[in-house]
Amino acid sequence: MRKVLMFLFKNETGYRIGWKILMGFLLMIVSMIISLVPSVLIYNFNHFTSILEMINLTMGSSIGNALQQGFAMLVLWGAYYGLVRKGKISWKQLGLDGSLPVVLKKFSGGFLTGTVFIIVEIAWLCLSGYSKVSGYAGGKDAVIAVLCGLVIYAGVAFSEEITFRGLMQGQFGEGKTAVGIVVTTILFAVIHLHNHSVFSLIYLLAGGLAFSMMRIVTKGLWFPIGFHMAWDWVELSVFGLAAENTKHWLYVSLEKEMAGNLVCAFLCFVIAGTLLLIYRKQRSAKQGVDKNGYHMN
Repeated sequence: MRKVLMFLFKNETGYRIGWKILMGFLLMIVSMIISLVPSVLIYNFNHFTSILEMINLTMGSSIGNALQQGFAMLVLWGAYYGLVRKGKISWKQLGLDGSLPVVLKKFSGGFLTGTVFIIVEIAWLCLSGYSKVSGYAGGKDAVIAVLCGLVIYAGVAFSEEITFRGLMQGQFGEGKTAVGIVVTTILFAVIHLHNHSVFSLIYLLAGGLAFSMMRIVTKGLWFPIGFHMAWDWVELSVFGLAAENTKHWLYVSLEKEMAGNLVCAFLCFVIAGTLLLIYRKQRSAKQGVDKNGYHMN
């Protein structure tokens, strides 16, 4: 244990990965807290009551949630922009570099892949008899909730990916790729247990592993951000998978939670395995080119 702590927080090179991991959690939490101020004030501009009541009203609505997540993205982006300007980290280490056409291509590719992933998951559950798709009489409220969901889950995807796969995984570098994947995958799963059951641990680990491999193979965060956003938005806002208390266009019931977790985990492991094969081919190609004296871009 002492050796592990020394490696994370104080090794002989002074490379304190553990402190940067803690900083990532701190930045994510602080951004969520700071973003509450403008979102609460805007949402309750004509109905000022107690602070606690205004916070509950804001966070209990789709529009209020969208405001909070939108401001959180801005705060978090500003924090990392400041770190980059001070030379503490680079956009490449975070996985957020690239020209606009490349960024759009990777993000849209991730979003499309994530959408297909959820559709396949739900189709599998329905065909196996564990789920049933039905309409939801939400009307205009459902439409607003689904549109707000785009902002909400963009914020969730951005904050989680820049924290786990960006800052944390990026600190380990190519020399400790496997260690970085394991650490960030476990932390990602554990941090989600506050609003998931223990039975969800298997698909949280599988999902974290898939996101980590996406970050490595696509050489950045834009693809996993797009995938993560689509996963949450399509599953919860569009289909409302097992989310009876939220507004959405459709409702997908789930008879057994474990069945949903296992199907999701299996698909995530398939994605992770496929990406691992691609990564090995990339490594082999790079090593082959390096041996011939060429430089890789």
